[in-house]
Amino acid sequence: MSDFPIQGELNAAGSSPLYEQLISIIRQNVREGRLSPGDPLPSESEFCEHYGISRSTVRAALAELEEEGLVVRRQGKGSFVSRPRIVRSLHNLYSFTEEITAMGLVPHSRVLAYEVITPGEEIRRHLGLVDPEEKVVSITRSRYAGDEPLALEMAFIPRRICPFLTQTMVEEGSLYNALIREAGIRLGHAQETYEAMLLGENEAALLGVPKDSSAFFVQRVSYTDSGDVFEYTVMIVRGDRCRYEVDLTAENVQLSRRMD
Repeated sequence: MSDFPIQGELNAAGSSPLYEQLISIIRQNVREGRLSPGDPLPSESEFCEHYGISRSTVRAALAELEEEGLVVRRQGKGSFVSRPRIVRSLHNLYSFTEEITAMGLVPHSRVLAYEVITPGEEIRRHLGLVDPEEKVVSITRSRYAGDEPLALEMAFIPRRICPFLTQTMVEEGSLYNALIREAGIRLGHAQETYEAMLLGENEAALLGVPKDSSAFFVQRVSYTDSGDVFEYTVMIVRGDRCRYEVDLTAENVQLSRRMD
């Protein structure tokens, strides 16, 4: 097949299984730009004819590539190169704006609600507030990479920490940068929890995905370098576009397991 869109050859005498070789070839073609997000892959029969391999070999390769998010298979239409997932490393405190920028993408936020509220018991507990009447800034945003919505974020910050904060400041820049620059916050550490969830109708509509799509439910409590809580955040993150990675070492492993 002279117009076969993928470059690379399989080695039947090689030490790696043929499906692993096919995976490597497809990855390399994506990495080198011969295949771009949205491009269709050859059909199973075309792969079989071109490489002289079985359908089971092709299916095993495509299944693994789909699992890692590089390929998406659409019923009745075939397989396509997927957009790369956003990878969030869990070994450091992060700013969404800085992390998306570092990936070569353009971060953008849309403020859905900006209020000064008297928080309920759960928010007070996470922020360590004693006075039940203390005011909190509540910011609800949809977070984008380019034009694509990735997450819904609800942040709660004690008003006394950020009396200067305005909705415009949040819309036009990084919230963390504003806190560092205007409030003198020095970031220390954060504690996060992750749970799997299915999106309801409203959340799915805001994130541009079907109802009941998979997502991460993330809660974060952020501390200054002196150990004071300055933020409690709840995030709903698209499971199809984001992946979390964590480095584990023998010298510093902390595991917490909860089963409900």
